[in-house]
Amino acid sequence: MSVIGSDVHVDDYGTIFRVWFKDGGVVVDISLATTKDIYLKPPGTASTGYAGTFITDGTDGGLYYTSGAGVLTTDGEWAIQGHFITPSGSWKSQVRYFDVLPNI
Repeated sequence: MSVIGSDVHVDDYGTIFRVWFKDGGVVVDISLATTKDIYLKPPGTASTGYAGTFITDGTDGGLYYTSGAGVLTTDGEWAIQGHFITPSGSWKSQVRYFDVLPNI
C-alpha cells in the first residue's frame, strides 16, 4: 500500500490509497477484473469497501481509491486491503496498516 501525501489525518479527503496485487513477489495481471474494491477498516469497527480504479490498465496489478469527505473520521491504526473478481475467481491483497493522525 502507498498513500500519496506525507501524513493522513482525521477528516482529510482527496487522499489517494494504492494497493498492488502480487503472488510470490510477481505482479498479478488484474486487467480482466469485473469488480475492483479497496477496503478500509478503522480501529474497532468493520471495514467498508470503496470502488477501486486501475492505476494504469490493470496489467501492473495496481488499484487506487481517492478518499472522499466523511471517510477518515477516526484516528488510530487503520487497515487496507484490495479485492478483485474476474470470471475465473476472487482474490484479495495482503492487509497493510497505516495511521490516521488526530487534529488539534
